[in-house]
Amino acid sequence: MAKKGNVRVSISVDGAPEYKQAIKDISAAEKELQSEMKKTQAQFKGAEKSADALKKKSELLSREIELQKSKLAEQKNMVKNASEAQQKYGNTTEKLKKILEEAKEGTGKLTEEQKKAAEAVDVHVNSTDELRRAIEKSEAQYEAAGRAIQKYNTEANNTEAGLFKLSGELAETDKELDRVTAESEKSARGLLGIGNAARTTGGDVADLGKVIDATVASQAIISGIKALANGIKEIASAAVGTGEEFEASMSQVAATMGITSDAIRNGSNDYKTLEAAAKKCGETTKYSASEAAEALNYLALAGYDAAKSAETLPKVLDLAAAGGMDLATASDMVTDAMAALGMETSDLDQYIDEMAKTAQKPEFSKVILAVVALATIAIVVASFVLMFKTMDLTPLAYIVPGIFAELASATGFYYWKARAENMIKLKALMGEQQLTMTEEFQDFPQNNGGAKG
Repeated sequence: MAKKGNVRVSISVDGAPEYKQAIKDISAAEKELQSEMKKTQAQFKGAEKSADALKKKSELLSREIELQKSKLAEQKNMVKNASEAQQKYGNTTEKLKKILEEAKEGTGKLTEEQKKAAEAVDVHVNSTDELRRAIEKSEAQYEAAGRAIQKYNTEANNTEAGLFKLSGELAETDKELDRVTAESEKSARGLLGIGNAARTTGGDVADLGKVIDATVASQAIISGIKALANGIKEIASAAVGTGEEFEASMSQVAATMGITSDAIRNGSNDYKTLEAAAKKCGETTKYSASEAAEALNYLALAGYDAAKSAETLPKVLDLAAAGGMDLATASDMVTDAMAALGMETSDLDQYIDEMAKTAQKPEFSKVILAVVALATIAIVVASFVLMFKTMDLTPLAYIVPGIFAELASATGFYYWKARAENMIKLKALMGEQQLTMTEEFQDFPQNNGGAKG
């Protein structure tokens, strides 16, 4: 049901009841599958990397992927049906408007021929007023169909993102299963070799030795071929897994920025810009393309468009690498600095250097506070030991007020020294620009040394 002005309308999209039932059935199957996954996790707790556990996980992931594919097909079909419904309402509106114009040019009343023309598009009217209301209703239906398209598109995009993630997880599971299976086969072959060697002690050593030599040589060739094939398979699986992980990350970025899957398929320039930036950073930095895509998503969440995100991405990765911090923290620091200090991307290099130094080296004010805290603890412990041995509580009369006075002085010093250090950093970051004095800094010393101490 949709509403435009005072007009409430309902739209008819082909397959809507069937779609609801299909999604309901898929959801029920998903719940059942989730219960099986929980049961499997409990069954193989502590043995998650065993061959049996990996086989069961692979089977369940494959079934989940099939369910998601079915859901995606249903959603894309509804996008198509809603688009057709919107086109139908649009055509109806245009035809009714044409009939209304013809009536205005004539007598101002609908002729029998014009009434029949309206009936041809399933609209029954006897006056121009009724015709206007029919046009308004048709326009509202057109808009409602548009909203339905957006809804089904969003659901399809979310399902597709989940499908990418599941595919990556399945690839990793199958890769681990192949590795475990190969190790088991290798162990079995080793035990077989030991048994064969043991049996040689009771026979003709010379003749049996020839047989063993031939067997070992043939097994070595076979093993070499298998190892080569497995190596190629592992490399290919790793490449597929990395590619699927990257696609899943980029799909999340696209969803955050509002880039639809249809726009991507039609060659969206924004998506190409983001994809190229992530791949380039994956080649030129210590981070992978998937990790670079993750950082792009943080920038998208901060409201950056595709161009600005691509431009800022290398700076975020530089800060994360230099400061030894995670990508989310680095992204927040860069975006906050650009917003608070009015920086452009080109101005970030000095900021990154300063923040990296801060992350790696404790400030003098923090060192002083830590030393005072340790000294206080040492004094307290020593005093209690002394009081325990002498059974004299007199020291409490001067220890308690002394400790509080010391902590108060140290805290006050730390606060003012920290403000001084922050002011020096801000001035260094702003260069020759005039630093705007807020109420917080109006009573603060203006020299670079800040507060004394």
